[in-house]
Amino acid sequence: MDFDTQGNRSALIMSFPQLGTDGNFSVNSAETAVYNCIAWAMNVTNCWVDYNRIAGHWWPDGVERNLTPNALVHAFEAVGFELTDDYAPEFGFDKVILYKSGSCWTHASRIVSKGVEHSKFGSLWDAIHSSNVFHGTVYGDAYACMKRAKSDNHLTADAITESAGRAQANLQRLIALLKKP
Repeated sequence: MDFDTQGNRSALIMSFPQLGTDGNFSVNSAETAVYNCIAWAMNVTNCWVDYNRIAGHWWPDGVERNLTPNALVHAFEAVGFELTDDYAPEFGFDKVILYKSGSCWTHASRIVSKGVEHSKFGSLWDAIHSSNVFHGTVYGDAYACMKRAKSDNHLTADAITESAGRAQANLQRLIALLKKP
């Protein structure tokens, strides 16, 4: 199925105008609200990864739950990534770029090749694009590059399901407490 339609492209170009002249820009997937850009960059496609304690969302245990750029670095470190100054692709490693606007993290993308990234756009599509298209947008600018040795399964579905299950159980306890007179 072709996801790189004019309608899909136009929707993303509205938020990220530089995509309109980006020769690397290509929409690659159907829309899905199951996972976000952080999950995509971590190679997780079965849950939304962010610090909110919401059913269906996951965040690494022990990592501070906030929007500070360091919190996102720590989240990626918790799943095996380490900081690097080298933004070039490296054989045997997954590399990601973390973005921030002001004092808040905003986005993460995978490095595909030199100057080319692969991003998931919220609950919309994932797309290939050049590395410079977010400057001056809501995503802000790159502030960190991280890498992790390639593996088939860094985050097991069991670990994520267990963490999400704890969050769901905690939510149910909170709802029960709030219903008490």
